[in-house]
Amino acid sequence: MDEDELSMPVRAALSAIRGAIPTSGSEDLQEALSSVGTALFWVCALDEQLSKNEGYKSRRNQDPAGRLIVGLRIGRNAVAHGAAIIVKPLAGLTWPTTWPLTWNGAVWADFATVRASLLREPALNSRAKWEEEIAGRNVPDTLTDVHDWLAGCSSS
Repeated sequence: MDEDELSMPVRAALSAIRGAIPTSGSEDLQEALSSVGTALFWVCALDEQLSKNEGYKSRRNQDPAGRLIVGLRIGRNAVAHGAAIIVKPLAGLTWPTTWPLTWNGAVWADFATVRASLLREPALNSRAKWEEEIAGRNVPDTLTDVHDWLAGCSSS
């Protein structure tokens, strides 16, 4: 089944995720941070809907990109309950440098930074996924991997 055959809510969620993924140089860091929160809300909403399908959670938890969703739930909760900064600018300079300077990307913050804004301790599994698979990873790459996995899972 291709994306045209997917239900309207699934297509809307996938489109919202894709549209909210920050791209290097296209936004300043503040705008990118707000779009990350939007992407996380849609990722988690679609994950919750797909979890109703038999076998979905098993496939998600066995796939490297699918497993990212479990950890990203912490990021969504941090944004929702604490307006947290869950990403940090990508360190270092790029060459050649161009003017005006533009945002060149971000990586996910470490768990201690994210944890500071959570109202309660997250599930151990979610924390482990954040620490092992999310923290320090490139933000747009992570969200693209998750989008593509959800799109493939939704169409099967």
